Amino acid sequence: YLSVGISEQNMIGIAAGLAYEGYKVFVTSFAPFLSMRASEHIRMNLGYMQHPVNLVALGSGLAMGYLGNSHFGLEDISYMRSIPNINISCPADCSELAKILLDYSQHNRGPSYTRLTGVPGSISFYEDDYNYEFSKKVIVGDGNDILIISHGAVAAQCKLAHNIIKESGIESKLVNVHTIKPLDPTLIDELKNYNKIVTSRSTLGSTHQESYRFCQRDSSHSFVTILSKTENLSLSQQDRIQEHLGSIGTERCHCLFI
Repeated sequence: YLSVGISEQNMIGIAAGLAYEGYKVFVTSFAPFLSMRASEHIRMNLGYMQHPVNLVALGSGLAMGYLGNSHFGLEDISYMRSIPNINISCPADCSELAKILLDYSQHNRGPSYTRLTGVPGSISFYEDDYNYEFSKKVIVGDGNDILIISHGAVAAQCKLAHNIIKESGIESKLVNVHTIKPLDPTLIDELKNYNKIVTSRSTLGSTHQESYRFCQRDSSHSFVTILSKTENLSLSQQDRIQEHLGSIGTERCHCLFI
C-alpha cells in the first residue's frame, strides 16, 4: 500500500511505472479529482501507453454531494469514454463491486476505471449470487412493454420501480449494464425490440443512443433519461436541456426530472 498524499497526477505516474514493472496496480481517489485533475496523465499513461492500471473512483455522481460541488463526480464517464483503451465499470452494489475487482485482478484486461456511486445505506440490487461476466449485461425480469437500462447504485431504485409498475400491469425488462465500456454488443438487439426505453443516467442514455443510431437509424424509438431533482436544475435550465435535445435532432429523446 502506497499513499502519495493529495497528488493525483503524481499518483497516476507512479502507478503506471509500477504496472510497467509487472505489478498489478489499483489506484483509488475521489471521482472528480481522479478523472479530471489527473485526466492528462490517464490519457497518456493508460490510454495511449496502455499501462494496465485499475482506477477505482470514490463518490461518483452525487454520492459526495454533501461536500459541495467540488466533489460532484458528474463528468467522469464522459472523460473516461473519450480516452481510448480504458474499460469502464459501474457496480450496482457491493457484491458486484467485489466481482468486478476480482475479475480485474485475475485477468489482464488493460487499464480500467471503476466508478462507485453508492452511499451509506444504499439498498442492494442483487438478492442472490450470480455468475459475473465482464462486459455482459444482467437482465432482471423479461417484460415486453418497457426497457429499463441502468447501472450503479440507482439500479436498485430502478428494480423497485420495475416491481411497482408490474403491479399495475406494465411489464418491463430491467437491464443492469455494469460494464459501460466496452458495451455489451447484444444490448443493441435489446434496443431494437422496444419502442419505449428508459435510462436512469444521462451519460448512460447517450451511450446507448449513440450505439443504436450508429447501427440503425430508426425514428420510431423514444428514449427517456431520468435525472434526479438533486441535480438542482431550475425550470428554465430543464427547458433549455429539452430545447437543446430538439436542436440536435433528437425529438424523440426526453428528460424526465424527478
